[in-house]
Amino acid sequence: MRILFVGPPLYGLLYPVLSFAQAFRVNGHEVLIASSGKFAQKAAEAGLVVFDVAPGFDSESDHRHREAWRKESHIGTKMENFSFISEEMAGLLVEFAGHWRPDLIIYPPLGVVGPLIAAKYSIPVVMQTIGFGHMPRHIKGVAKSLSDTYRRHGVNTPPKDLTCIDVTPPSMSILKNDGEPIILMQYVPYNGSAVWEEWWKRSPGRKRLLVSLGTVKPIVDGLDLISWVMDSAREVDAEIILNLPANARSDLRCLPSNVRLVGWIPMGVFLNGADGFIHHGDAGNTLTALHAGIAPLATPPPAVYSPVATAYAPEVAKALATAATSSVYLNFRVVFLISLQFLCPYAEITANVMGERWKPYSMFFI
Repeated sequence: MRILFVGPPLYGLLYPVLSFAQAFRVNGHEVLIASSGKFAQKAAEAGLVVFDVAPGFDSESDHRHREAWRKESHIGTKMENFSFISEEMAGLLVEFAGHWRPDLIIYPPLGVVGPLIAAKYSIPVVMQTIGFGHMPRHIKGVAKSLSDTYRRHGVNTPPKDLTCIDVTPPSMSILKNDGEPIILMQYVPYNGSAVWEEWWKRSPGRKRLLVSLGTVKPIVDGLDLISWVMDSAREVDAEIILNLPANARSDLRCLPSNVRLVGWIPMGVFLNGADGFIHHGDAGNTLTALHAGIAPLATPPPAVYSPVATAYAPEVAKALATAATSSVYLNFRVVFLISLQFLCPYAEITANVMGERWKPYSMFFI
């Protein structure tokens, strides 16, 4: 069977679908990832065949400019005419799919070019979630930005999904759809590849905490959210790993001696054995941490954390709410204690629940 995976060229949209794609490949199916630019190469490094749908397109720069514009325009989370790069992906991919003729298309919620191709060529299509709160109005809102593209390719409306695959723990999912069957699958993180480095080895008896703002947020919003790492990390007897892209370090001040500054690292492997994870609140980091049984804490907690906190326990929700009120000026010791004392036991329980799900390699439903 030929499987086409839509992998929008942003880390948070591409990487979550790669484990599922690898599972299909090792079970003997012909798998192809549709992405672009450097992300086409990233998917190829995962051992997969990739079609570059927009050669030379700088998706990260485009996304950063859009996010900066949203911030300057005070738009917040309102829907705008943004297809999350599906518009840029459509031209070459529609033509390629007509030639390659996949038997199945799998797409993440914001990869709405997938349903467009499925409708044009009458191909079954499956949505794989990559986070917590996927709602029809969100997906339809993004798909609406492709209205002209639909007309250009002679397609009226998106098809109904064959099924939806939900990777979030049951107590945390608020997935809603239009009545399609929902299959529960274990989230298996893919966070890139790397060669083991000596410093990854833990220092005996010392806590380790990872801090990350992702690849876009520190460039658009600056480093205020981690100012407490620069100011207060020395107060904690722990090794602090600060994950920050090289192009987002212009405002970085001198770091305490117990803070190690790193670029990209494979979070899934690195978190296995860490004591806590503080990040900017995206679903991929949250699920990767929970898969490892590690306590994730967002600074500040976004809307996605309401189901997470509720699922853990009331005291965790209270702790997260406390953190939200003073995220920029948070004392590092407070964050560290919240992360270890409140969240760890519940993260371990959640990891066990996630482990009981169907594995990606067993999810063959056609």
